[in-house]
Amino acid sequence: MLHVRVVSGTDLAVYIAITTDDEQHHLEVSKADGGYLVNVGERQLFVDAARCDEHGASLIIDDAVFDVAREIASAGGERYLVRGDAVGVEVVDARELRRRTVGGAAALNEGVIELRAPLPGKVVAWLVGEGDAVDASGGVVVVEAMKMENELRAPRASVVKEICVSPGDAVEGGALLCVLE
Repeated sequence: MLHVRVVSGTDLAVYIAITTDDEQHHLEVSKADGGYLVNVGERQLFVDAARCDEHGASLIIDDAVFDVAREIASAGGERYLVRGDAVGVEVVDARELRRRTVGGAAALNEGVIELRAPLPGKVVAWLVGEGDAVDASGGVVVVEAMKMENELRAPRASVVKEICVSPGDAVEGGALLCVLE
């Protein structure tokens, strides 16, 4: 099953994570004349979207037509039917995504913290070194993702146990950046 997460957004663009059974893709969607530009890695697509009614839309992507219908799932939440296939949709803001990348609320209070990349990107700089103490909400590493620099912070006071990547390294979403203790 395909699962779509709207990760974060601004007035200029929306960032989306799409997960299939075996892989994850990240998209940046921005408005363009008469439609939307969708960046998927190095590839850019133009999407023409037209609303059919309050529950459906028609998308034209590279001359292929996709009819999309929204339905309310029995467990609450929403899902969409795209060419008959069910697609789950979850809206996650950037703060919630960061909380999830450090292993949930329990990981914030005790034990080892694995700080992971929230999106694919490039490590720009480390703000700490191995063995350094870092305060709660203290900056740890800067990662460039979706053309924006993001400073990842420690969820609680801790010590940097291990740094797993170097500045300039490309990382996938969910990649282990460092271990805090």
